[in-house]
Amino acid sequence: MSVYEPRRTVWQQLDFCARMTFPALLTVLLLILASLPLGPTGGSVGSAVLVPSVVFWTVFRPQVMPPPIVLLLGVLADLLSSTLLGVNAMALLVLFSVLLPVRKMIAPLSFPLVWCNVLLLALLYAVLQWCMLSLLTLRLLPVISLLPQIAMTAVLYPALSLLLTRLHHMIDDAA
Repeated sequence: MSVYEPRRTVWQQLDFCARMTFPALLTVLLLILASLPLGPTGGSVGSAVLVPSVVFWTVFRPQVMPPPIVLLLGVLADLLSSTLLGVNAMALLVLFSVLLPVRKMIAPLSFPLVWCNVLLLALLYAVLQWCMLSLLTLRLLPVISLLPQIAMTAVLYPALSLLLTRLHHMIDDAA
């Protein structure tokens, strides 16, 4: 038995496209803003917003964060951070492949447990970057360099999670 579905109007199709691309475009905007140099040292917090954003959308709305989008976000992160091309992209894809099978277990958890999971995933991401950069440069990089990235993720995640949750609900309400 076939159920008749009316054809979508142009406005409905545009609305659907906007809702499907909004998370990726928001992540791009956050990544660009976070990649701006901070203070006299010139450091940035790019991965501290990239990892939580990809984790959030993969857990709560995986259809808007498919692997090609994750790859493009990783390449953009590589270009903005002036690291070796492919390091962030590969680390982000590995993180995504680890996260996707367990996302249904993470989604119903309380905020502190989700936060801990995000920090574990940020640690995995940082270790993957460190390993790849150490291999590609043929020297062991200092492990202490991982701490600021993970600490910044820990500090920024609550505010970022609040923003992303509100936007997620706004997308749902518009549907």
